[in-house]
Amino acid sequence: METVFPVEIEVFQATGEKDSAHLLQAFTRDVSPGGMCLELKVFRQEIERQFLAPNAQLALTINPSFSKRPIKAIAKIAWMKRQEDPPLLRYLIGVSYTQIDEKKRAQIIRHAKHLLWLPRIISFLGLCLISSLVILFIR
Repeated sequence: METVFPVEIEVFQATGEKDSAHLLQAFTRDVSPGGMCLELKVFRQEIERQFLAPNAQLALTINPSFSKRPIKAIAKIAWMKRQEDPPLLRYLIGVSYTQIDEKKRAQIIRHAKHLLWLPRIISFLGLCLISSLVILFIR
């Protein structure tokens, strides 16, 4: 389900050591119960190597608009795709959760579903209102 949240990423190795001294900023492209697709617009070769290292893990700090507090999760990289669309080099990274609070996961999915259905419901109600007004003015 397409939805956009800012996400901060820290890369860890299987040993628990941080691979990077700084946080990376990404945005979700879409979310699912098992993980999410993240889009990174700034990406250096050094970071790409860290992401491709065997057993690399990501500490995610998800900052959804519906919550005052960020949601913490641990994820592993499922896939990575480099997109060279001028003028920006971007990476799409699919991650699957290895640790996330089940209530928080449900909140993310519920919010994404809400964002998916809300425009459709509003459009339907708008059509009903317009139809009612047309029928009133025809009589």
